[in-house]
Amino acid sequence: MSGIIGTGGSSSGVVGKTQISEISGFYLVTPRGSSGGTPAMNSGSDTFSYARIGSWCHIHGTIQITSTSGCSGTIQFKMPFLQADSVDGSGYHAVSVPTYSVDWPGNFLALQGAGGSDWVSLYGINDGGATSNIMTTGYFRINFGFRTKNSTLLT
Repeated sequence: MSGIIGTGGSSSGVVGKTQISEISGFYLVTPRGSSGGTPAMNSGSDTFSYARIGSWCHIHGTIQITSTSGCSGTIQFKMPFLQADSVDGSGYHAVSVPTYSVDWPGNFLALQGAGGSDWVSLYGINDGGATSNIMTTGYFRINFGFRTKNSTLLT
């Protein structure tokens, strides 16, 4: 009875008596600089996988930014679905981001998205909680979950 909560029946994906929609796949990541420009990516490291179950979406993948020439602001990525406000009411979804070969002197990187947007932003987090824009090359390992505003696939 995998996926069953309550007394819904015998099919997977049933909660109570309501069928939960599920969609999954892969999409080509679209990066941009928040103040202009388009970072270049390695074509072998430019795809995220996603799974949306009900109103929750989870994306993950490792991407490689190879050039930020002509870019400014912080790196942003397009999401496959429009983000809803977070459950805690802050309006934001956020997660730390492991990196490899990224030249940034702060404590860690975070990916943050806001309700009503289909973009997320990459920020550097410093001691005391101050944030810095991140516009650098390297590998970014994204593992991000968010609540979707609707079920329309944007990619």
